[in-house]
Amino acid sequence: MQLESRYLLPAPLEHVWSTLLDPAVLAQCISGCQAFQPLGDEEYEAVLAIGVAAIRGSTKGRSWC
Repeated sequence: MQLESRYLLPAPLEHVWSTLLDPAVLAQCISGCQAFQPLGDEEYEAVLAIGVAAIRGSTKGRSWC
């Protein structure tokens, strides 16, 4: 899967990158995110509340760049 979008942010480049790389800000950007913890360099663990119609649940996973 490949997702692509473009946005023009009216802010200095350094400020944008530091904000996007802040785990607290990332957690706010992820729909259903209940917990988001950095585990080390470029590795994170997240707990997400997910659902489709009446089917609901939560999942926990790791991601790295």
